Amino acid sequence: MKSPLLLLALLTCLSPALGQTACEAKYDKTIKGNCSLKSQCEGALLSVGCSDENSCCVQRAPLATSLPVCISDANFNNLYSDTVRTQYIRRYLNKALNDINVCQNCVAKAAFLAIAASMTNEFTTDEAMGTDAQFSADDNKYGNTQPGDGGRLRRRGYFGIRGQKMYESLSDSEIMESPEKAAFPDKAIKIATMKWTMDNMTKLADGTMYGFSMLWYLLTGSIDELADAVKRYAEVLRQLECTTLHTGQGPSCEYNSTHTGHCFADCIPELEDAEYCGCDGKGERCPHSPPHVRCCLGQCTSEIKLDLGFILDASGSIGPTDYERQRNFTKDILQLVNVGPNKTHVAIINYSAKIETLSLLNQYYTINEKLNRVNNATYFGEATHTGEALQEANRVFSNNNGPRPTEDGAPKVIFLITDGQSNGAVPPIPVAAVLKQRDIHIFTVGVGNGVNLNELHAICTQPWRENYLPIANYSSLEQRLSQFVSKSCAEPINVGENSTVTGECAKDKYKFFKIIIKVIGNKTLITVKNFNGKVKLFHSFNGRHPKDPTEFEYSDDKPKTLTTLTSLIWARHYSNDIGERGFEPKQRIGRTDEDEVTLIVDKPSNNTEFVYIGVKGLEEQNRFAVKFDDCANANVDCTKKSTSSVIKMNLFSIIILVFISVLSRMSN
Repeated sequence: MKSPLLLLALLTCLSPALGQTACEAKYDKTIKGNCSLKSQCEGALLSVGCSDENSCCVQRAPLATSLPVCISDANFNNLYSDTVRTQYIRRYLNKALNDINVCQNCVAKAAFLAIAASMTNEFTTDEAMGTDAQFSADDNKYGNTQPGDGGRLRRRGYFGIRGQKMYESLSDSEIMESPEKAAFPDKAIKIATMKWTMDNMTKLADGTMYGFSMLWYLLTGSIDELADAVKRYAEVLRQLECTTLHTGQGPSCEYNSTHTGHCFADCIPELEDAEYCGCDGKGERCPHSPPHVRCCLGQCTSEIKLDLGFILDASGSIGPTDYERQRNFTKDILQLVNVGPNKTHVAIINYSAKIETLSLLNQYYTINEKLNRVNNATYFGEATHTGEALQEANRVFSNNNGPRPTEDGAPKVIFLITDGQSNGAVPPIPVAAVLKQRDIHIFTVGVGNGVNLNELHAICTQPWRENYLPIANYSSLEQRLSQFVSKSCAEPINVGENSTVTGECAKDKYKFFKIIIKVIGNKTLITVKNFNGKVKLFHSFNGRHPKDPTEFEYSDDKPKTLTTLTSLIWARHYSNDIGERGFEPKQRIGRTDEDEVTLIVDKPSNNTEFVYIGVKGLEEQNRFAVKFDDCANANVDCTKKSTSSVIKMNLFSIIILVFISVLSRMSN
């Protein structure tokens, strides 16, 4: 009886090894591996010779762990899960971050990780997957000249080396003879660090959409898969608590014969609702830039109208020099947020152990008056009484001191800037809670390493990852100007139940609104009444800034032909696959009341609390009122056809589209 039991035990021990299937690289047959679960692979994952559940794992020795930790186990596991493979890959990435000297540069470190994760589908493959026929489309691209080059020189490694030109630039004879070795982690890390250093990528990895767009374009020569990479960058920035991704801006550019602009990254498909892209007065493509980087007059795509508050730290830890930097930064923001009697109203509080209210919301309406008040601010150089300053903000934002009613469409926003920990008699967190209960959105800005993170995270509006802005030092404030402006101009307006909010916007500008939807599966009727002009509506359950997707169709190829344009029009009019994150034009077509636009939305069956509405102006000046009604109410008529349903086109429109399509084919 012992022999069968012994044999069974032996087979049990050997079964994992016996169950592995050998595999080899497609082009270099000397590269051998075993089919294994991706999560268990300590080596290169090649896309050949295994079942769907497994990949060809070519074992490579793990790295030693003696280097300083640039990316912790906890952060990496939160981003990419805790597996044998992620622990193995983290050591290689940690080495790379040390080699390119960005361990202390959080935004650059996040960019490197986001690029590596994007190129490898979060480290689940080390080379692009596809058939020979699919790769044949690249046989004459990226410096390729021979049939089969597209597959043989496919994208590999953490920085996506692809094509004859990029492979030759590595000056590595071993990789040129056996391109699949570019997927080996030790080779891939060496390539990534070399590319990063040679092209001085750290200067572009600055926590902005503009910088990351330029970085991706420098690396790939296109904007393919940029949207996915940007989302990963935003996620890594949040996880590492660097900052939130913001717009940023590039060099100045000639907008036209009379105006100078700056280069901004416009939004692209899959990022239509993002607050970190887009610009005002979109002009031509900037030189040596990806197609969505445009010369623009300004940053905000929405009309700014705010009740805006600044709380400035004048305590002793700052010092006179940094206090002056803070004061200049505040003045720079004031000149960008449309200060005026019917636009943005500004309150300014200066504090230390003393509280100095420089301006109420209903005082000094002009920009020059506000700038003069900031110039007269006192540097106290004493304690840090943040709770008392927030208490004063509560008084300043009371009805007696000028905040406008909700129906006026002016969101209430406060920026608290501090470099220390509060040490006054009033605890700041409960006071901040009172402000937030009054629908005042609070951003906290922590400068330097001496701040109380728990306190500032609790003071700001939740989620804190989106509303707490860390800054290394006061000299960095100027570099973050675009982040403050984008946060200010993109805040949606709350529309309460049984209330109507008025708004106005110029042509191709937006106003954004946030509406609470309480009942799962319930329908909500959103109505926009035009007083003058015309508007379009867009909605999203996730993105806070839904916009017209037709504005963001950029390509690296030649301009769209009429055929392509026709197919885009056709697809939009006959698409009904609007998901929780879908974007489609919501304007009613053929409505009987030209002064009214309606939209009926269904709350999805998840924990979504809000629907966000974007109103886009179509004429030079557009003034309107927004309201919403619960379709469950007996006195609300929701029998009108929902604009999320398929929009029928009349016969004449179809004939015109077909005619244009035929003409375009003849011209080609």
